[in-house]
Formats: sequence, structure tokens, C-alpha cells
Amino acid sequence: MRVVSHAADYDRPCRTASNHGHRARHPWFLPRNLLSRRGVALPLLQPLAPVFTATGEVTFYLPPGTWTHLLTGERVAGGAWRTEVHGFDSLPLYVRPGAVLPWGAREDRPDYDYLDELALRVFPGGAGIASVTVTTPDGRVDTFEVDRAAVTEEE
Repeated sequence: MRVVSHAADYDRPCRTASNHGHRARHPWFLPRNLLSRRGVALPLLQPLAPVFTATGEVTFYLPPGTWTHLLTGERVAGGAWRTEVHGFDSLPLYVRPGAVLPWGAREDRPDYDYLDELALRVFPGGAGIASVTVTTPDGRVDTFEVDRAAVTEEE
């Protein structure tokens, strides 16, 4: 599956030390600034592969590091290809070590005041201070300084 966007940045292949500078077998990443400056996650499916198969099996490459599954909190080692089984209601969506994600309070609609009851989720593996900027649908901007050592737990 390819991530479709108006920005060419969305479909650049990954190069890693583990594959000695050769192209990995088509991993595709969201741009580093999509959700936070430090980069977040990856759409990890092989390009043009069916997202939903009869078995639900998905193969993807996870770069080196310890990654956290966004939806389950499971931590896994990267630097290798992974095969997982996912249903229609799940995705292989992993968060980069040390990422800080703005987490909205509403699940029923996309157009709300993002700053209202905003949570900043801090994922394991980071150090130092991160600056996170949140822009609301009406154009207001607020920036937060976050200690990456203050890992948050999913409620």
C-alpha cells in the first residue's frame, strides 16, 4: 500500500544501516513533521500490497530501535522485517522511540478545539526537551515544551 498525498515526501523509501545503504524492500514512511517534529510512525505496508487479505497477514520493515505500537502499547525491537496479523479494526502503527504526540480529547469528529483537554503522550526511548506545536482548525497555535523522560502511560 502506498501512502497517497500531494506531498512527494510521503513516498520516500527507507535506507538503514542494517541494509548497508541498499533500499529496503519498499517500506514507506510518513514525513517526519506529520504529527511531530521528531517523526512518529510509519505506514508500514509493502507498496501496492492489499491491506486486507483473507488471512490478515501484513509484512513490513521496522527501522532499528525499540518501537511502541500506538494502539496497544506493545514494545518491539526494530531493525528487521515483521509479519503480523491484523483485522479490519487494527493497523501495524508504531511510534518512533522518544516521540511526543498531541492526543486529542474527542473521537467523534475531527473539527474541534484541539487544545481543549489536550494530552501530550510521551513514548519511551527519548531524552531531553521536545517542542510540540499544535495548530487548531481555526488557526490558533500553541507550543509546549515536554521532557521526553516523562513517559506517559496509556489510560
